[in-house]
Amino acid sequence: MPLETRGSEASPFRELSVESVRRGALWGGFAASIFLGIIFASVAVGHWEEILQFIHTQPFGVRDHEFDKDIGFYVFQLEPLQFIKGWATGVAILALLSSIGVYGFRYALHNGDAAASREARIHIALLVVSVIAMFVWGYWLARFELVVSNNGVVFGATYTDVNARSGALILMMIVGSLTAAAFLSWPFHRRLRYPGGAMALLIVASIGGTAIYPAIVQRLQVDPNELDREREFIARNIEATRFAFALDGIDEREFPAESQATVDDIEANPEVLRNVRLWDHRPLRDTLNNIQTLRQLYVFPDVDVDRYEINGETRQVFLSVRELSQSNLREDQQGWVNRRLQFTHGFGVTMTPVDEVSVSGRPNFFVSNIPPELNALDPEISEIGEISQPRVYFGEVPDPYVIVNSQAEEFDFPI
Repeated sequence: MPLETRGSEASPFRELSVESVRRGALWGGFAASIFLGIIFASVAVGHWEEILQFIHTQPFGVRDHEFDKDIGFYVFQLEPLQFIKGWATGVAILALLSSIGVYGFRYALHNGDAAASREARIHIALLVVSVIAMFVWGYWLARFELVVSNNGVVFGATYTDVNARSGALILMMIVGSLTAAAFLSWPFHRRLRYPGGAMALLIVASIGGTAIYPAIVQRLQVDPNELDREREFIARNIEATRFAFALDGIDEREFPAESQATVDDIEANPEVLRNVRLWDHRPLRDTLNNIQTLRQLYVFPDVDVDRYEINGETRQVFLSVRELSQSNLREDQQGWVNRRLQFTHGFGVTMTPVDEVSVSGRPNFFVSNIPPELNALDPEISEIGEISQPRVYFGEVPDPYVIVNSQAEEFDFPI
């Protein structure tokens, strides 16, 4: 009788303990969900620009040779799709691990009654399939990344990419789909050897398809006869480069130049001697950066040669644009508003004759300073005219995009 009494009195305590553990686990899971949700949301917010360019994608009207897709897909869509794939993969893996943890907890709490049901196995199988589906999607996107890869002799898809990596990625997609089907069948027969074998095959295919097979093709087929194998892909690269720099419309002609000049040549072209360069563009750029930047934000990235008709003669001059480099902003000025809306453009240009030096050894400027000023002491340059728009929004400094005509006031110099 005493034993029965103690046993009957212990049961309510056990039920109370189980309920307390369940309640604690519920609140712990709720807090973990909020915490992880904030983390994943923060990651997504950090890529808002990529999502925005994906939503507002525009076609280029030119298609690539390999997959016949518009170039706009690679510029505006491929990178955002890669981010979405990675973000969704993280969510799927987290959901799988969380579900396994929940079912394991229920198994320990209820001696396996609630966690061993077919519904639980189906749920786990579906989550595993979702993870595998993300990897299959990644293989599909990786094929398009071959077009913008830098694996071969030129930028873009090369012989090994097209003839080895692309086919291997297709094979991995097929094996991944079979692996997903094997996991879908697992809840009904509960034999792990089928999904386990399919997963092992997927791992082997991934290792062989991404590393071993392409390396063999490159070593045995491409390297011994690289020029012949890569000829088509080099031609694609040249064609795309000419299109990108608007060089595809150039008319090439032969010019019968001679290696030596005669007296008659010199007398017929006196302007050539009058435009012999006394300056070298490299030290001139350093000089301009020392005496003509005028503001810490500005920089002269390069010096170019141009020709102007001045006083009836063709004069050769050095031109250098005063660009704004956002890398020169102070650390406390590196906010989004400053970089995108306010510090948006450079200002002005310098013009220097190639064949003149001032008494002090400095360049004899035709145009200098901010705002641009013509050299009033040199009457020859009056024909150059006024620089009506000195703002420079497009230059050689590789700064990111800016937004103009906004309500924010742009950093400018009063004219």
